[in-house]
Amino acid sequence: MNENNLIKFLIPKMAQSNDVIVPPGDDCAVVKIDNTNVLMAVDQVISTVHYTPETDAKLIAEKLLKRNLSDIAAMGGVPTHAVMTIASNRSANEWYYQFYQAMANSCQKFNIAMVGGDLAKSTAKVSENDCIIEVCTITIYGKMTTENILLRNNAQANDIIFVTGKLGNSFHSNHHLTFTPRLKEGLFLAENNFSKCAMDISDGLILDAKRIAVASNCVLQIDEKSLPLRKEASTQMALTDGEDYELIFTISPHKITKFVTKWAQAFPHTELTKIGKIIKEQPKKYPNKVVINENGAILSENDNIGFIHRD
Repeated sequence: MNENNLIKFLIPKMAQSNDVIVPPGDDCAVVKIDNTNVLMAVDQVISTVHYTPETDAKLIAEKLLKRNLSDIAAMGGVPTHAVMTIASNRSANEWYYQFYQAMANSCQKFNIAMVGGDLAKSTAKVSENDCIIEVCTITIYGKMTTENILLRNNAQANDIIFVTGKLGNSFHSNHHLTFTPRLKEGLFLAENNFSKCAMDISDGLILDAKRIAVASNCVLQIDEKSLPLRKEASTQMALTDGEDYELIFTISPHKITKFVTKWAQAFPHTELTKIGKIIKEQPKKYPNKVVINENGAILSENDNIGFIHRD
């Protein structure tokens, strides 16, 4: 069972309460606690999936934290606290010291309090060789400074679609380890009420764009020729590779001029690219909840549209 199908199965069975503002299905859940909208999310990195076993402990720790922060950024929130777990079969104490020191440094950099966690030994082996079997997890908490939460289901007809940074070739270029989560940019979008719909690109542009299409019951039209390509990336890599940790978001047409001007002033070094638009009244040749290119070809029904968890 893949992640999307599992979510469809689980969500109706999960108990909800009146203090749940945003239920499962977005980058973060949002729960109201003492009149504060608290963001909650959890994510993990797994050896041989998200990094190679010989990757420096410092870079693994930083990636673990930053990919969680990217979810907070996608909601327009501010991270505050975290708890962490590690299950590993590494025996060298020095690796753990390096990992935890790097995590402490990263938490300090992003003004986050690491308030607890768990450490366990993994005895799993996948072969006769000495394989590193490792799962590192963070549960991240944050808060909203505004009532304007950026949600996947808020895309509106004729909205313009933007992305930050560049796309594609993230793993081989090491961007997946060295990226900076777009916290300031997400906060800027929310606090200035420029956007109401955003998410981070972690599983591939098409796959994540389709999640917006499904949540907002719309069509995302992406101009493939406009995609900002990372060095040595192809258009196909930009569409499907994932691990970019950039923001994809929508802006209402009547806000575009002011938005572009203010963005340039606030983020002169963060690349901004218009890549398409939202369509809600479309010809019969394609249904809602899909991603198409500038010629109307459906992109989101290809076999390779991104990283599918557990398929």
